[in-house]
Amino acid sequence: MVFGLQLLFGYFELKFDFSQVDVSFHYEITISVNEGSAVADLVAFKYFIDNDSTELFFEPNSQTISGDIILGGSVTSRIFKIYVMWDDESPGTLDNVGDTAATIPPENPLEENLALLDVTVSFVQIPNPPPEPDPGP
Repeated sequence: MVFGLQLLFGYFELKFDFSQVDVSFHYEITISVNEGSAVADLVAFKYFIDNDSTELFFEPNSQTISGDIILGGSVTSRIFKIYVMWDDESPGTLDNVGDTAATIPPENPLEENLALLDVTVSFVQIPNPPPEPDPGP
């Protein structure tokens, strides 16, 4: 994870190469806080697709990205840049003491205070769209 210098956020990227895929498919990416995360108040709040400058924001109760890739279309790869932040505004599971404790290195060097996210990716084949009719002579 890379952290912003002026704001309290980080991001990660998911890169997919579809160039060898020979079917149309639906993708779904779901992000959630891992049960073992030292920081339970992490939230994915925005993302970008394919280096486009358009900011896309997650719905408040759903951290899911989905879409379709159609066989024969121009999309052969996709990059998702997903931004996460430590959400101190909402009523989370950590208070100020818990927030601070999550950032202090543990006494046992074999233990770690890690901020963990689960990222689930699924691909489901969908029917190819019917070919466009030939306009004829």
